[in-house]
Amino acid sequence: MKLRLPATACLVLLCNLACASGPTASREDRSESSALEIERSLREAKAAMEQLDAETAEARLTRARALLESPDGRRHPDRAFQADDLKLAERQLVEVKKEVARRDLERRVGQQRVLVEEAYNQLEVKARALDDPDQVDEAKIEAVGSAQAAVADRLLEGTPLEAEAPPYAEFVKKVRKKLEPFAGVRERANRVLAFKRGPIATYAEATELLTRSQAEEDPVEKVTLALEAKSKLEACVTRAQQLVGETNELGRLRFGEIAGGAKTGAQLLNGCQKEAKITSKLVDKLKKAAKPAAKPNPKVTKTTKKPKPKKGR
Repeated sequence: MKLRLPATACLVLLCNLACASGPTASREDRSESSALEIERSLREAKAAMEQLDAETAEARLTRARALLESPDGRRHPDRAFQADDLKLAERQLVEVKKEVARRDLERRVGQQRVLVEEAYNQLEVKARALDDPDQVDEAKIEAVGSAQAAVADRLLEGTPLEAEAPPYAEFVKKVRKKLEPFAGVRERANRVLAFKRGPIATYAEATELLTRSQAEEDPVEKVTLALEAKSKLEACVTRAQQLVGETNELGRLRFGEIAGGAKTGAQLLNGCQKEAKITSKLVDKLKKAAKPAAKPNPKVTKTTKKPKPKKGR
């Protein structure tokens, strides 16, 4: 004998079965979905770390940990394995961050070294322009000073790197050592410029005055020009002695911009001394020549002696 349930009872039974299995199936689906998302996040994190993209890797690992700690993640049977994978990935991320930081520091140090070296090379170029005494001028000296300041600025910019990168700190020490002689380069150039503006210029003025004196027809003006030339030559001697005494190198340097031809500083000094003496004698001679001839005094008359009369025989 077969038992038949009423249709209403069957419906109630099916409904109860569905209600009993529905939530369980939904939780399992969510747990499986969560586990798949964790696996995807771990794969993406690994791929990002291979590219040294620490920021993306950290974001994926943060999401994986959040899913792993969620109720759905906790229910998955593979949770322990995924937790181990996550810990391993997080340890790898620490090393990746170190490598990223190392490479970033290396990049910044490299860039700063290039900037310092470029500034130093420019300084060397500007300084070489002062090697030739005839090319020394105020603008070139100022250019060296500006180039020195540019190197100092670049070194200052990289100060934080010295603490982070010992090799860079050693590089900076070497650059600072190489900068020391440039102060002397500017000082030497200033003395060369002083010599050009002083003795050399004064000697040129004296030469011109003597030329004008020789061509002058007015005796008084001739003396005046010669006296000015003598004064210039004496000033040349005084200043040249002072500068050569302070910087012996000036006596050995050869200057091409000197009236009458290239001379060393010492030769110019000797020349000024000799010409000052010659010009002094010339002035005395010209002064005598410029004096008007003495006129006879009308009050003074010559008396002629009367011949003595001859005695008669």
